[in-house]
Amino acid sequence: HWSLGRFRPGFKSQRPHFYFLKLIRFMKIERKTLDAIILVSSFLIAIALILIFNIHIAIANVLLFVPPTSYLLIKYPKLRKKSIYFVLPFAFVFTVIVDYLARFNLVWGYTPVFPFFIFPNIPLEIFGWWFVWMILIITVYETFIDIRHRNKKISKNYKFFIILLGISFITFLITFFANPPQINYFYAQVISLFILIPTVYIFVKRPALIPKILKLSIFLFFFFLIYEIIGLRYGWWNFPGEYLGTVSILGVGIPLEELILWILLGSFWVVPLFE
Repeated sequence: HWSLGRFRPGFKSQRPHFYFLKLIRFMKIERKTLDAIILVSSFLIAIALILIFNIHIAIANVLLFVPPTSYLLIKYPKLRKKSIYFVLPFAFVFTVIVDYLARFNLVWGYTPVFPFFIFPNIPLEIFGWWFVWMILIITVYETFIDIRHRNKKISKNYKFFIILLGISFITFLITFFANPPQINYFYAQVISLFILIPTVYIFVKRPALIPKILKLSIFLFFFFLIYEIIGLRYGWWNFPGEYLGTVSILGVGIPLEELILWILLGSFWVVPLFE
């Protein structure tokens, strides 16, 4: 086609790279579509199995979180290092600080399945849950939303992230662990700070992230909401504390803070910290 255009008078030539670029763009769209289909299918199959067979919480969490994240990490191996470097230390510190204080203040309650602990009164399985939950958010974000930066190296600012986590952890040990405070409406007053500070930051400093994270939040909202409803119906966890309000959805009561801060805005504080 191109060679003919060089010799025919009046023939409009289009270089081969033009078609190659169009093919590449088409393949990228098709690849994202296939990834989305596999991701959604994995969620739907896991949910169907849980509802049909009343599967145990430990197996249910594996079915819900492990297949989609494993698929994305295997298909896009460059995501592994970035995701694990961020999630592993952050999930550990977040689990120890937030989960300990939240359970002490009766924000949520659950019965551990396995007798293994990473800290006094903090089951290892809870750390595992936070780990796979954050990995899911990051891998979906990098796969579908932030494609241009997916293969970039880890920032040099990573060391400051680790220092910040270390300071937070030591402060917690010194201030709270020996004598943790009893705080009314703990979910609304304290946990919201962990979430709202990064959210406010992106609105002020990185507004370009807002539409990206909004797409991610809408995509994951339905999955997290269905997961919440199933967990409450089967008694995987409960909410015995004080809340600003409760929303009834399909026969289960979900605290307003849980609906807004975790189900709706979960991506709005994980992704900014990752960025």
